[in-house]
Amino acid sequence: PAQQDAARTADFRRDLEERLAEARELLRRLDALVLPTLTGEAARRALALGEGGESTEALLARARDAAQHAVDALAAVHRRAEHATRTAREALDALTRRVQAALVAAGGSATDLNAFEAFARAARHYDSYKAALDQKVAERNRALQTFQQGVEERDRLVARHREAVASVCHAVSARFDGRVRVEVVPEGRRQPLADWFRSLGSRGITRWWNSEGRRAATATKIREIAVAVGKGRTEEALRRCAAIGMSETVARSFVETLAPWARQLQACAIRTPDRYRIRWVENGQPKDLDALSGGRKVAVLLTLLLESDDPTPLVIDQPEDELDNRFLNETIIPALHRLKGRRQVIFATHNANIVVNGDADQVIALEADAHHGRVYAAGAIEDPDVRKAIIQTLDGGERAFELRRAKYGF
Repeated sequence: PAQQDAARTADFRRDLEERLAEARELLRRLDALVLPTLTGEAARRALALGEGGESTEALLARARDAAQHAVDALAAVHRRAEHATRTAREALDALTRRVQAALVAAGGSATDLNAFEAFARAARHYDSYKAALDQKVAERNRALQTFQQGVEERDRLVARHREAVASVCHAVSARFDGRVRVEVVPEGRRQPLADWFRSLGSRGITRWWNSEGRRAATATKIREIAVAVGKGRTEEALRRCAAIGMSETVARSFVETLAPWARQLQACAIRTPDRYRIRWVENGQPKDLDALSGGRKVAVLLTLLLESDDPTPLVIDQPEDELDNRFLNETIIPALHRLKGRRQVIFATHNANIVVNGDADQVIALEADAHHGRVYAAGAIEDPDVRKAIIQTLDGGERAFELRRAKYGF
């Protein structure tokens, strides 16, 4: 308190000196202010006599008197402030000597005395330090509030997105008569969570993540633990840790790791997006895409693309590399017929079924050498040059076409 008294009186004296200097400057400027000499009678009368009948000269004189009075009053206050500053300083010096003597009498060392002096110097700035701290605390609280609002808004958007995706999944299942299923695994993409756990640098926690954690933990569950820690509910936090497979030792270590509020914010900020499983049903058994052959994967994905309601143009490169002609004719070609007039589909292909049976509106036949490519035929199938290009490029030429027809017995 003695340090604060000395600092506050000194600050007040300095502020007062600034105001006193400003008052003296105002008085100086008022003394230098002179009424202008006017030639017009009307203007002269208007300036000389204002409202209330008091002359302008009298008003200026009153303003100068007021400024002088302010200077005199501020000067008197300044003298008192100087006296208060000296008194507070003397009281502080006397108290400091008493404390130093008490430290020495109690067996204090030179280190103790130096520490006391350092604390005493710091105490002089207590008010300014506290004001700065209060400002930073207010800024932090506003930032935390904004952060919390952001997390809540993100949760609402995620919930709305899941509802929309669930509707899409139902529509996909209905459109394909259950042959294609899309399932949602909430928070199934755990890589952001895995990266965060490894960044903690704790072997026990990392081992838990590599065993039980990867399957049991989600960003939501970790956030619930962090919130419990932040609110001082340690037992609840430990119970939630146990629920995701943490041993008591690992759980206590994790709770300690979450003690800093910055770590709690990190835990609350992590988001693990949902994972989507596209499954193909064969003989009543749903199979993940990963369990299907390359050709079947392409078939499922291409079917979804062609059956979607997306009107944007679709470009497909050589689907026949992965699909047999039976699937092309039974699935892809009918889908192309349904898309006619609704969506532009561009195929790069060497398969005649797609071009001919797909009833292409525009056929572009290309040829190339080592350096250049060029269009050598373009148009509808009814165009003779286009039809000839199809026979030569896709069917192997007229002889090959006739040979196949003969072998089939057509």
